[in-house]
Amino acid sequence: MKNVDRTVQHDRTAQHDSTVQHVDSTVQHIDSIVQHTDSAVQHNDTTVQHVDSTAQHVDSTVQHIDSTAQHVDSTVQHIDSTAQHVDSTVQHIDSTGQHVDSTVQHVDSTVQHVDSTVQHIYSTGQHVDSTAQHAKFRENKYTQA
Repeated sequence: MKNVDRTVQHDRTAQHDSTVQHVDSTVQHIDSIVQHTDSAVQHNDTTVQHVDSTAQHVDSTVQHIDSTAQHVDSTVQHIDSTAQHVDSTVQHIDSTGQHVDSTVQHVDSTVQHVDSTVQHIYSTGQHVDSTAQHAKFRENKYTQA
């Protein structure tokens, strides 16, 4: 009977060892799953950080685009303002040119008037000389008579 008890005990020990090994294997499998899950969670955290970083970059890019658009609008307004100033300057130049033409014509007319006045003065001078000569001639004529 003792041999039977030993065999039964041996069988139970073998079963117990097999169960322990199965439990150990199951624990190792669970550890492996936990490690895989931890790795997946870390990967998800990294992905979330990357998505956040990308969203921040997109926001920054949108702000830069808005700023550039405002700068373009400001530049277009400056170009329009400059074009209006150029138009105004061209009109002023045209008006000044017309004023210069008018002034030149006035100067030409004044020069012609001066020339005419000089000729009249010269003619009057000749008339004065002729009258003086005539008066002198008459004076000499009366003085000799």
